Amino acid sequence: MRNIFNFSTSSLLLFLCLFHFCDFALGTDSRFVTWGSYTPDRINYPGGDLWGADHDALRDVINSNGGVIAAPIAFLTPEYLSSVHVFFSGFLKSTMDQAEIDALVSWVSNEGGTFIATLVYQTAEKKSTRA
Repeated sequence: MRNIFNFSTSSLLLFLCLFHFCDFALGTDSRFVTWGSYTPDRINYPGGDLWGADHDALRDVINSNGGVIAAPIAFLTPEYLSSVHVFFSGFLKSTMDQAEIDALVSWVSNEGGTFIATLVYQTAEKKSTRA
């Protein structure tokens, strides 16, 4: 079966739904949602970070709905997470350390943060679709 959606299209649809989710579940107006992310050096493929070329459409949706994209961070901290509503991560080059895991679990469990992890892995050679 051929994959008819490229990553950008499916991501765009997902994030349009997430803006409605933010309004409903977080009790936060999507126009005031702050998005955080890792720095490019933590993501396993070029362009996979929130500021990367693979997420131009997502940034457009966030910005056109009045959302804010925070400066990216290399390692998660409780302080950083408390400054964002949504944390977006692509496929990581390395595992999260225990302090990052603890901060993330606490933020989601106790502060109602939303963690989005893409399950896309791309090699440096080429993006491919399954035939």
